[in-house]
Amino acid sequence: MVASSHIRRLAALTIATVVIAASTLVILHHRAYHSVAAAQVVAKQTTTSRANQPSQPQSRPQAQVSTSVPDEPTTFASIVASEVSQLQDGITLAKWMAARGTPEVWNKRPEEEVTATQSPGPECRSYMKVDTLPSGATIVRLLYFYPPPIPSPALFPTLSGRDLIDTCIAAMVEITAEATTSEGDHALDQAVRQRLSKQYGESVGTNDMRFWERGLDRSADRWIDANNKEIIAGYDAQGLDVFVHVRLPMLGGMPRALPQDSQYLATEIAQFHRAVALAGVDGALSGRLEKLYGQVCEAGASPEMAQRAGEWRGSLLPILQDWFSALKTAPPTRRAAGLLAADRVLEEAGSAGEIPGWPEGSKKQSGLEELGAVFERNVSTGDYLYTSNWEKQARELDPDGEVGQMATLGIMAHAWCDADGSNVFEQVIHDGEGLLSKNLDPPTAARVHFMVGDAYSDIVAIAGGESGANGEYDSGQFQNEADSSRENALDHYRAGLAIDNTSENARRAWTQAWHLAAGLLPNERYVCFGD
Repeated sequence: MVASSHIRRLAALTIATVVIAASTLVILHHRAYHSVAAAQVVAKQTTTSRANQPSQPQSRPQAQVSTSVPDEPTTFASIVASEVSQLQDGITLAKWMAARGTPEVWNKRPEEEVTATQSPGPECRSYMKVDTLPSGATIVRLLYFYPPPIPSPALFPTLSGRDLIDTCIAAMVEITAEATTSEGDHALDQAVRQRLSKQYGESVGTNDMRFWERGLDRSADRWIDANNKEIIAGYDAQGLDVFVHVRLPMLGGMPRALPQDSQYLATEIAQFHRAVALAGVDGALSGRLEKLYGQVCEAGASPEMAQRAGEWRGSLLPILQDWFSALKTAPPTRRAAGLLAADRVLEEAGSAGEIPGWPEGSKKQSGLEELGAVFERNVSTGDYLYTSNWEKQARELDPDGEVGQMATLGIMAHAWCDADGSNVFEQVIHDGEGLLSKNLDPPTAARVHFMVGDAYSDIVAIAGGESGANGEYDSGQFQNEADSSRENALDHYRAGLAIDNTSENARRAWTQAWHLAAGLLPNERYVCFGD
């Protein structure tokens, strides 16, 4: 089903990291690993045997049993303080691997244990270390490496493969101590919080804690150090574990979602005004439509703006009725421009609600339907969604002209999977490469390159096992296209970044290109993301 641009923007999708000092860096995982780790801590490992182990075993790492200590809460708090203090900017995977020749062996985190709910984002690599306190409490440490910050300007990556992976930066650490009793290890929790408060001052509260992937009903404190490193420590009464999560500020600048149609709003606004001019309608009426469009855009900015700009609702249908009346005898190109302008107004008005002329479920045609607008009913919510058919008609009326190009660019930006899960990314590739064969202005060409690159990236992601939120896609269907799609995506990102390397779209394209060049799976854009 095709959703309105505003609804799709709200639907669209974007982190956490730590750094580890050259000698050791420890990270603790949460209870998803506890059942396995607890079974493994039974086997003791000597320092000499660990020294002969491979650095990246194929099976899950064996737990290492700590030597006895007189005060476990103090010992655990010291471990946490050490890990937090070692979290610094600039430690790359290459530097960390070079310093791993110590008895404290870290092991590559098994791929099957990496899930979206447990990890803070699409990291390059993650490593783990499991050991226990004498009481039997399991400690898991997790260290996450992420792509380096997006450069400015966002120049296309010059490295590839392992050379690129080696530039990933340690940016987040998780430390978890599993409770050994049904009441939990509150002593460990209290010791950690006291130690962190002594070092970093009073807790600043628990706001903005999404990166730790736990519900806000857990007891926790939060600190921000002098370098804006974020530290969260607390106790999970449901999982019965003590946790500490730390991340560097670099994660805040990492885009987590691909550019959706909302990133093209400025382009659509420019297209609207150009379409009004090309429609050649009376100046007074054109002015009324442009004022209406401005009010609709303001209303979409926030609920407060929607209330202040509410007077436009009653004028939308009458203005569009006058607009279409003026276009009745217009030649195809002018009518195409008029349709595109009207489409932009209706796209923005789609989520406002309470609009006279919008379908309400009766069999009688609504006012907007009488003008030719086509709607589909959302079976989940019962709402009626505008299908952007005026934009499609505009392209049909002026397929090789300026209006047709603007309409095609809008269709690509709005592309959304149909109810049957059809491969919209394939249509984006077809439309985009068709546009690129024409004489596009440089900014438009860059945007098209980025969108086509995203579409090819979807094929790579699906072939790599990403099947959309609802599992609509079969990875085997695209296995033979994975390599060529990766190269095509990289070619388009390279071409787009050669034109535009400063915009937000360019930054997101750089992130996609980085993952592809490194041999990692990119994010998805044009696949179905759920009901």
